[in-house]
Amino acid sequence: MGGLIVLALIVIAAIVVGGFVLNVIGALIGWLLIGLIAGYLANYFLKGRASDLIGNLVLGLFGSVVSGILLGITHMGNLDNNFVGSLIFSTLGAMLLIWLGRAIKFGRPSTPRYR
Repeated sequence: MGGLIVLALIVIAAIVVGGFVLNVIGALIGWLLIGLIAGYLANYFLKGRASDLIGNLVLGLFGSVVSGILLGITHMGNLDNNFVGSLIFSTLGAMLLIWLGRAIKFGRPSTPRYR
C-alpha cells in the first residue's frame, strides 16, 4: 500500500513539473516570435536595408527584453500581457536599440582614414 502512495506522489509531481516545463517552453517560444516580429517591424519603420534585417531581428529580441524590463520598472506590466501590447512595446524597444546602434556607428568612421 505504501508503494502505491509513493507511486501516486511521483506521478503527481511529474505532472506538475511537466506542466511547468511546458508553460516555460511555450512562453519562451512566444517571446522569441514576438521579438522576431518586432525586429522586422522596427527594420521596416526605420527604413533598414535588407542586409540589416538579421541584425535588426536580433535587436528585436533584445528590444523585447528592454521593453519588458522598462514596463516592469514603471509598474505598467499589465500593458505587456497581451499579444498586441507585447508587439507594440517590443517594436518600440527594438527601434530604440536600432537607433542607438546607428548613432554609435555613425559617430565614428567605419574605415580607417590615412593621411
